[in-house]
Amino acid sequence: MKVTGIILTLLLIFPLPAAGGGRLDLSWGRGEEGSHRYRGALALDWQRVWSLSDGMDLSGYWEAGIERWKEDRDSLYAASFMPVFRIKGRIDGRKGIYLFVDGAIGLYLLSESTLGDKRFSTAFQFGDHLGMGLIVGSLEMGYRFEHLSNGGINSPNPGINFHLFRIGYRF
Repeated sequence: MKVTGIILTLLLIFPLPAAGGGRLDLSWGRGEEGSHRYRGALALDWQRVWSLSDGMDLSGYWEAGIERWKEDRDSLYAASFMPVFRIKGRIDGRKGIYLFVDGAIGLYLLSESTLGDKRFSTAFQFGDHLGMGLIVGSLEMGYRFEHLSNGGINSPNPGINFHLFRIGYRF
């Protein structure tokens, strides 16, 4: 319950509306025990940007995703929603080329409570991720490590980790 309280508090403290700019993302990767994950997401940038130094900002975006997890003959679908914080910096002052680091904690709803031999006690899961990548013009490429678990709401709480590669188109 502590994790739920923290997320709700963050959402109330940072009611940041989307600015209208955003991104469409496709992600794919592998998880534990040979599981695969395929994901599509819509990201909408926040209006708020905090300048950290010349050429470096702290900002964020709202991300909503639909995905499929697959292991052997077993699969499930998931929907997610999360606020993502991003530190972005220009490379050598070049306009339109940036490096970034992302971090987020979000909410997931799974269609099934099992995947292969892994049994999740609830369809409701929390997901956190750390990622990094490169923006070149309208294209964005990156890597993300994600961990999902139910945050101790129920037992068992096996959790699952994924390594994802991501490509996005900014609009």
